[in-house]
Amino acid sequence: MWALSLAGLAVSGQPAWMAFPATAAAGLFNAWAWHHSVGAIVSGRRVAKRRLIPATVVVALAVLVVVVGGAQIGFAAHGAADEGGRAQATPMAGTSRPAGGRVRQRLL
Repeated sequence: MWALSLAGLAVSGQPAWMAFPATAAAGLFNAWAWHHSVGAIVSGRRVAKRRLIPATVVVALAVLVVVVGGAQIGFAAHGAADEGGRAQATPMAGTSRPAGGRVRQRLL
């Protein structure tokens, strides 16, 4: 099913003359995959056991690395470009700051 999703991504926004070959190729691959999947189930052929590849774990770790690494790069680039530093906060209207620094609400 992932082939159909990738084909849909490839043809979105493309003119018809470009979309038709990609759609046809995805349809042929889908028919081939269904034919072989159903044939293996119906015939009862036993497939040699293969070593399980932890694809889910590998993909999840790759996504985590990309997200964390991208965030680090983005914040580092933004911090390097920021010359100003922190802006000074101004008290909100209706509040006063006594000498101790605590904000006290004034009744209006």
